[in-house]
Amino acid sequence: MRRYSTASVVGLFAAFVAMKPIDVHADMKGCSAWDLSVQQQEEGREWTASVCASKQDTNTILEVRCFGSDVGVRYMPAVDFPFPDKGRDIEYVVDGRVRPVFVQYEGMDGALSAYIPFDHTVVQMLKSGANVEIRDPESVAPTRTFILTGARKAIDGLVSRCRN
Repeated sequence: MRRYSTASVVGLFAAFVAMKPIDVHADMKGCSAWDLSVQQQEEGREWTASVCASKQDTNTILEVRCFGSDVGVRYMPAVDFPFPDKGRDIEYVVDGRVRPVFVQYEGMDGALSAYIPFDHTVVQMLKSGANVEIRDPESVAPTRTFILTGARKAIDGLVSRCRN
């Protein structure tokens, strides 16, 4: 029978913990508040500003990430739906203003993603209203509403980090 020293077991455990994937929203303060943090993504660790739909719906997420000289705005409804592989528009509605945004479905995490410039209308809308409703004109993806309180601070912080 092989015996392991306490130091070996502790070292192995520490290595295992270090390899464990980071829960994307573990650090979010109550989840329904905007958060800016470094999160583990499939591409590696990235600065991400994010919020979930509500304390009851913590798996439906809206996030903004650095993406080269742009940002990725990603809506991830926590439901399975037959979204087509081809891109198309979904609508962002803030204070009665409707802005269609061309998105691609990313099946790995079920995100409807738009890669847009820092100063795009939708980014500005997310920083200026009380709530954003995201809806699919074809009613395939579910409509969800997210609070925007704290979004300006989180997104501005993200943009400053993206540019550095």
